[in-house]
This record gives sequence, structure tokens and C-alpha cells, in this order.
Amino acid sequence: MLRILLVGSKFLPEYAGPGLRIHNTYRRLALQSGSISWRVIAGSTEFLGDSSYVHDGIPVERVSSRLFPNWRGANAPLARILQAVRSWSEAARLWFRLRRSSFDVIHVFGSSSVTAAAIAWAAARRQPLIIELVTTEASPLQTLPGLRLGFWLRRRLHQQCLIVAISTALAERCAKEGFTKNVWSRPNPIDGERFFPSVDRRSELRARYTPFAKDDLVLSMVAKFMPQKNQIFLLDVMAKLPDRFKLVIAGPVVTHGPLRERDHAYVAAIRRRTVELGLEQRVLIVPEFVPADAYIKLADAYMLPNRDEGLATPMLESLACGVPVVANAGEAAFRQWIDTTRGGYLCPLDAGAWADAVQDTVRLPRERSAAAAHAIAKMASAERIDRQFIGLVEALTALPPGAELDVVAVLRAQP
Repeated sequence: MLRILLVGSKFLPEYAGPGLRIHNTYRRLALQSGSISWRVIAGSTEFLGDSSYVHDGIPVERVSSRLFPNWRGANAPLARILQAVRSWSEAARLWFRLRRSSFDVIHVFGSSSVTAAAIAWAAARRQPLIIELVTTEASPLQTLPGLRLGFWLRRRLHQQCLIVAISTALAERCAKEGFTKNVWSRPNPIDGERFFPSVDRRSELRARYTPFAKDDLVLSMVAKFMPQKNQIFLLDVMAKLPDRFKLVIAGPVVTHGPLRERDHAYVAAIRRRTVELGLEQRVLIVPEFVPADAYIKLADAYMLPNRDEGLATPMLESLACGVPVVANAGEAAFRQWIDTTRGGYLCPLDAGAWADAVQDTVRLPRERSAAAAHAIAKMASAERIDRQFIGLVEALTALPPGAELDVVAVLRAQP
């Protein structure tokens, strides 16, 4: 039995796309082989205090200090000190849990004091380690406040470590930091049983989840409500489109913690802007967790005005569903996949230019969207990526102490 300890900056029910995706990956692998078990230790920005619970049958321990919960509002020098105290408190809690735990591999995702502490632990103990980079500025060289471990950590992360880069841009960032041989550059896996072309169900799903008609041209976006996702920009785009165009923006919003006030204010600003522009009958706002596949398939086009994205899995899911995408041209990961599949348009964040791109997108021939769906199914299918992943994990755990994983050699040897 291969025992995985998953360590993340946050985990369900606190919504985080990477946590949900990685959990689903291990669930698929466990069903396929029956020889994998995993549990989770995670930090939190939404919930204060340590706790233990079970999510979807998996034991989870939350590590979140109650110290200085309002540190974000302090002046800059004091904020750094308070954050350092919180970080070291959480790191100590994590190390205590690791000392009494048994596992074969630590799989880290996200960036926080908890993930930095897990990386330092694995590097010091020569524990097989997976570091999954999931945001645009992510780096494997995470450290705790006050520590200067760059040289030592760079050397240790060449040993018994797999670095997963979910975009070409992240792989290039790893190369600049000295990591190439043990870096696996691949997209997030797409579940072909949920995300596939289904144009014949568009009207049914639209009637079930929206007030819009089958003859409307519906744009959709499913993402956590937060300023980084930039949903509010789409309202200015809608104001420049004909009345036939409708918009659905849906996704969870935080309910606790220091980001609650920011994100609820952001939702309120979206609602106000909708009224100011007279779009109440053309925009549906759903601030809750929704079935992403249904909300993608009901649309004529999918919107990605996001900033600072490591990948944005909904882009791949939309393309896999044959739904074309309009995406922020400023994001390297968006450029990579839209250029590769020709499944939509890239556009700078200018409302007029986006309105033009949207109208071009809904006129794309169905054959082009079908070709993009086929390309995604081939390059990013969960079946393919899961098979490669388990092969790499098995190779990682078989390495002798101090050895470096050769990702290309392992993948080349797979059938």
C-alpha cells in the first residue's frame, strides 16, 4: 500500500481548486489500483484554530494558528513580525504531526507556512517529496520567515523530489531556479466522463440552471468570487454587447476568515455594477458552489478575464466540452492552450476588444471547437495523466537516498 500525505495551503470544505483536483486524482487512482491511501494536513485562511475531521472518507487535520487573526490590517513592519509569529506557530504544529505520522510520500501543493514547513521537513529527512506548483508565481523554493535556506534547499530538492509544473511558464520558472531533470510539465487532468462535447443538452441545462432562453447567446464563468478572478470586468463587456447576449457568473465565496470582508465586498460591487449598467435581466450571479460541467455546457462561450493564474483548469474543461473560450491575453498559461488548440480568442483586458472577441467566438465553426475538444482529450485526459503520475510516484519511491528523478526517462519507459 502506497501511503500519501497530502499537505496543502487549504483544503475542502474551504474551497480551493487545486485541493479538489488533487483529491479527485487520488480517488481515481485508489479506485483503479486499490493500493493507495492518503490523508491530508492543510492550513487555512478562512478557518482559525486546529481541527480534525473527515472529508469524503479521507481524514483531514487543519493547522491554523489563532494568533493575531487581524495581522493583515497592521502597518507593514508590524505585519511582517506578526505574520512571522503565525508562520512559525503553524510550522511547529505541522512538524509535531509529521513526527507521529507514517507515510511514503509527501505531496505538497499551494504556498503557505504549512507547505514551506512540509518542504523543509522532507528535505531535511530525505523523504520522497512531490511539490505541485499551482499558481503563476509559485516556486519549489518555499521557506519560512527569517530562514535563509535557498542554497541548501535547491541542492536537496534535486534529491528524491518530483516537481509538477502545470504550465510551460511554470516549467520555465523552475528551469531558471535550476530544476529541469525532475520537473514534470503537464496540464491538470480533465475527467472525460464529465467534460465532453454535449451540445444537444445545452437547452436542457440552460433551462434548469438559468432564466435564459435557448435562442440567447450565453456566456459563462465558474470561479471563486475574488478580485483575482476579475468577474466584474465582464459587466463592462456585457454593456457593449447586444441584448441577446447573457452572462452567468457562478462560484463559491469565502464565509469566514480575514478574506471574508474583501470577497463579500467584491460580490457586492459586482451586484452594484450590474444595476448601474442596467444588466439585471441579462446577468445571473450565483455566489455558491455549482456543478462546473453543467455551467460550462449550457454556454455558447466561456470567459476567462482572470489575472495571475497558474493554469485555470476551467479553460481546459471548457475546451474539452467544445465550448470556445475568450481569455486574458496577458496570462502565459492562457496563451499556451488557446494558441495550441485554436479553441477561442486571446484578448487584452479592454471591454470593447472583448466584446468584439466574444462576437467572433460565438461564430466559430463547430468543427473548430470539436477539434479543440479532441486535442484536449488527447493531451490532458485524466486517464493519460493518472497513468504517468502513478509511474512517476513509483519511480520516486524506488530511488536510493540522494538520487535525482529523471522524469523524461521514466515517462519514456512507460508503455
